[in-house]
Amino acid sequence: MIFGFFLADPSNPFKSLVGRRTKIVKGARGKMKEDKMSSKERVDALFTYRKPDRVPISMGATAFASKNVGLSITEAYGDPDKIFNAFLWTIEQYGWDPIALHFRHTILGAHDFGGQVRLPRGEYEGAMVVVSPPVKEARDVENLKMPDPKTAGAIKLGMRFSKLQRSHGLPATFFSRSPMTAAANICGLEQFCRWIIKAPELCERLLDMSLKHIFNVLQYWVDTFGGENIFTYMSSPSESNQVISPKHFQKFALPYHLKYHERIKTLGIKRVALHICGEQNLNLPLFAEALPWGHPSI
Repeated sequence: MIFGFFLADPSNPFKSLVGRRTKIVKGARGKMKEDKMSSKERVDALFTYRKPDRVPISMGATAFASKNVGLSITEAYGDPDKIFNAFLWTIEQYGWDPIALHFRHTILGAHDFGGQVRLPRGEYEGAMVVVSPPVKEARDVENLKMPDPKTAGAIKLGMRFSKLQRSHGLPATFFSRSPMTAAANICGLEQFCRWIIKAPELCERLLDMSLKHIFNVLQYWVDTFGGENIFTYMSSPSESNQVISPKHFQKFALPYHLKYHERIKTLGIKRVALHICGEQNLNLPLFAEALPWGHPSI
């Protein structure tokens, strides 16, 4: 693979993304093959059931883009403007496509519900770090309050990032944890796993509050941008079979995935992605049997 690197306008890297890249793929006989679509055209084709000129290639790693342009990981997670420009420059450099760009979770259970988190720092941290969860014992669950869907946690930063996306003609990414991962984040994963066995009613309350919070914030995105202009992206690491069994996945996690996707359909959102994190091979048959993937999905 041979990549070309050019910027039509260094002050606005995306201007060259909307035009067609040329001569970036080396053909079988050594000739250079031209892209027939711009990145935007390719991504639009992908999500409207039309055949793109080639398979779109996306970048999902905030840390890579930040290192590529010389930002620290702390800057990348703390400044949506800087990391957005870093994404655009990196995408242009490597010939990738701007699918579901994100710089940190729009919603994070521990942060949004009043816990203490800190920005990553150093070369071995690549995500937000929970210093103290908002729920430490069972009675804290009863006292837990629903967060403000416009101001809690890092929601303001997420909104700024989404506005930058829309100003460049890209879908606004709404990046959440799954309801189970958000719920486990509120009390700590070890505590949540103990409660799955000893106090499942506490898990259900946290799951219900997490799902409500996700949609309270998502409604803010829909009101701001319109459902047709949103890309929802969910990550689900706590459902890994390295953490829970398929039995517990089916009982605690899967019902909330179903509720999530049924609600998504009512909001006019057409672009949906789910990152099935970790080792989830034992969960895949349950996903396949249960989820009606009736929309363009990744």
